[in-house]
Order: sequence, then structure tokens, then C-alpha cells
Amino acid sequence: MTLPILQVAGSGEDLALATLRPAVARRLSLSEADLAEKIPSGRQTRILNRMS
Repeated sequence: MTLPILQVAGSGEDLALATLRPAVARRLSLSEADLAEKIPSGRQTRILNRMS
């Protein structure tokens, strides 16, 4: 997960997490189901958990 984040962030722009998420998802070819998957607690999505 770290490499795609660094690749997207490497553009030199200031990026918020909300901006990074879709760019990383595209780079990883994640489906809508992948993006909606929750961690076991059900409190947040797996991708947001991994990116924060």
C-alpha cells in the first residue's frame, strides 16, 4: 500500500487523504466492492484504515 501512496504523492502537490484515496484506488485497480469493504469493527473502510 505504501508504494502507490508514494507514487501518487510524488507529484509534488499537497494532497489531502480524500484526494489520495481515489488516485490510489485507480492505481491498484480496486473495485467499488473493494473500496466499500469494512474492517472487522465496521467503523471504517479497509482502504482508509490502511492509508491512515
